[in-house]
Amino acid sequence: MMTAGRRWSSILAAAGLLVVFWAPAPAHARVTLSTSTPVHDSRIAHLPAEIVLRFSETLSGAPQIHLLTPGGAEHPLGAVAVRDDTARVPVQQDGPPGEYTVTFVASGADGRSTPGSFTFTVTAGARPTTSPKPGRTPSARASATAGPTTAPTTTAAAPVEFTATVPPVAAPAPRAGEPIWWSFAAVGLIAVCVVVVLFGFSRRSTRQSDTTPS
Repeated sequence: MMTAGRRWSSILAAAGLLVVFWAPAPAHARVTLSTSTPVHDSRIAHLPAEIVLRFSETLSGAPQIHLLTPGGAEHPLGAVAVRDDTARVPVQQDGPPGEYTVTFVASGADGRSTPGSFTFTVTAGARPTTSPKPGRTPSARASATAGPTTAPTTTAAAPVEFTATVPPVAAPAPRAGEPIWWSFAAVGLIAVCVVVVLFGFSRRSTRQSDTTPS
């Protein structure tokens, strides 16, 4: 017959075994969204060029990301790029104003998928596009006023004849401001020399005639 002490010991041991076997396993924390661009509940003028999602831990693969328009249709997105804990996806075109919804399914290191979503509002709608004014473009006007184009014609160059000409040598003119008397003096000197020569020549002829026997 068991004593009271041994009975209570057996009861406590059985309770401990039940606690060990029936205790729930510790829960692993799933990956969660830390920040996003656009921010949740934000208001922006136009759709962003890309959607950026940053999570609480490194992703094990590319998450599934979708963008829903205000009417509930799926807006076209590009390929998702992942680097560590950040996922980026380009938005391929602009959209109308209204509330947009981003949905995603991401997986962390444990491989467990975590869904999530957030919303933002576009206020101005699609960006305005600039279109050319009606009428002819400047290039068309230029071509219309220019008229028909003709191919350039080339003509052979005529042979060039070179003629050597010798410029006449002009007598040096007296410089301005110099006296003219030296010119007259030179002429007078030349005349005196001529007279002296002629006079000497005549006297010599006379002497020769006087000495000649008759």
